[in-house]
Amino acid sequence: MYAIGFFWLIGWWLKEDSKRHGVTWVYDMGLFLYLVWVFIIPYYLFKTRGIKAFITILAFVGIFLGTYLVGVIVSML
Repeated sequence: MYAIGFFWLIGWWLKEDSKRHGVTWVYDMGLFLYLVWVFIIPYYLFKTRGIKAFITILAFVGIFLGTYLVGVIVSML
């Protein structure tokens, strides 16, 4: 469920954000994201936001680490 939810969320965010910035994507976004999402997300962010992409990347990392820590705390309780 984690992998499916993760790729669904990234794909949904990319699709919605692409509409605002006028970026077109490949036909099979799911396979494309599954194979190269690590490279596509930073490229897309720097292409559409410039140097402000670091803020978005740090927000993603912060959300991931925050939810991971909540999971660890809940599992210890």
